[in-house]
Amino acid sequence: MPGLYWLWQHSFPNSSEHWQRHYERGGNSGPGSYGDFAEYKAHHINSAIAEHGISSIIEFGCGDGNQLSYLDIEKYIGLDVSKTAIGICLERYAGDPTKSFMWYDPQYFQDPLHVVGADCAMSLDVVYHLKEDAVFARYLRDLFSCGRRFVIIYGMDRDQNNREHASVFYRKYSDYIARNIRDFRLMKHVPAQGKFGDFFVYERDAEAGRGRDAQ
Repeated sequence: MPGLYWLWQHSFPNSSEHWQRHYERGGNSGPGSYGDFAEYKAHHINSAIAEHGISSIIEFGCGDGNQLSYLDIEKYIGLDVSKTAIGICLERYAGDPTKSFMWYDPQYFQDPLHVVGADCAMSLDVVYHLKEDAVFARYLRDLFSCGRRFVIIYGMDRDQNNREHASVFYRKYSDYIARNIRDFRLMKHVPAQGKFGDFFVYERDAEAGRGRDAQ
């Protein structure tokens, strides 16, 4: 009988396919988008929205859209690798002209003209689901590229290979960002507290922003 690690290695096809299957089988965005977790994240996000005058958000990994229902934002764009999840959001927010939803396929997302973006790009409970190094790096590149002023990231920020869950792979993503993302500076960090993860707010460097606008 194969051991737990063998099952872990062979039960996870890839990040995109895993989540497409999850939603096809009736899954939702998980406990992190409901109840206490959703309220905790909304508190910090809505505070940032009010404090910095954020009028639009683009979220990479919108899931079923439940977390969105807690946010006080004027304009919202939700992206997800699961077409099924996007379909759920389209149905849930049908007729709401302040919310757009799009399928995100990392292999076919190329936006050097920066057509897709918002005041703030946001990632909630996503980075620790990106097992593949290349997918993780590409995701962060796209995320920060779409944040015109800010980037918000929520999720456990630690190095820990969790073999008990096929879709979980913890990383110290703040270290990766510090080494590889040059156009942003860390503005705020709320450390993980008990069951709640780390909350980061990054701000685009003014000089880098002017250079980008000139492109």
